[in-house]
Amino acid sequence: PPAIQAVSSRRNDKITSINQSGRYLRVLLLDGNTKEESTAEFYFTPNDTTVQFRVGSSPSSSSSGMASLSSSSLKNLQRCELIRKQLRYTKLTVLRNRKRTFFFG
Repeated sequence: PPAIQAVSSRRNDKITSINQSGRYLRVLLLDGNTKEESTAEFYFTPNDTTVQFRVGSSPSSSSSGMASLSSSSLKNLQRCELIRKQLRYTKLTVLRNRKRTFFFG
């Protein structure tokens, strides 16, 4: 996809398509600076203009320790935001159907 390629080239990242099936796309992102691997998933919702996506690093691809994992998360949040802006999509807050459970009557 051109938007992902544009963001990746600005960040010096390398992208590889892993799976593309119907409305689903999964790509492998290799960080141009740290060589850390992340997986990005995109789902184009049927009969809607909503695109759901997420990017995450595998613990085995990042350095050991919580500091590096939080650094990976921050980089992936920035990457997601750059892709969203490149596509000129509006940010949509997703509310999950959660139930509150009380420990008292």
